[in-house]
Amino acid sequence: MPWSNADLSKAEENVERARAIVAQQRRLIAEMRRNGRRTVAAEATLRTMEQTLRTLENHRDTVKQHTKRE
Repeated sequence: MPWSNADLSKAEENVERARAIVAQQRRLIAEMRRNGRRTVAAEATLRTMEQTLRTLENHRDTVKQHTKRE
C-alpha cells in the first residue's frame, strides 16, 4: 500500500496524542492513590491505552518504512 508523507505526519500525530492521554491517565491514577481511592478500573483502562499506543507506534513505524522506500 502506498503511504505518503501526510500519512506519516498523521501517524506521528496520533502517537503523540496517545502518549499524552497515557500520561494523563497515569497522573490520574497517582492522584487517586494519594486520595485513597481504588484504582483497579483505572489501571485496566491504562493497560488498554498502553496497548493502543503500541499499536499506533507499530503502525507509524510501518508507514515510516514504506515512505522511505518511495
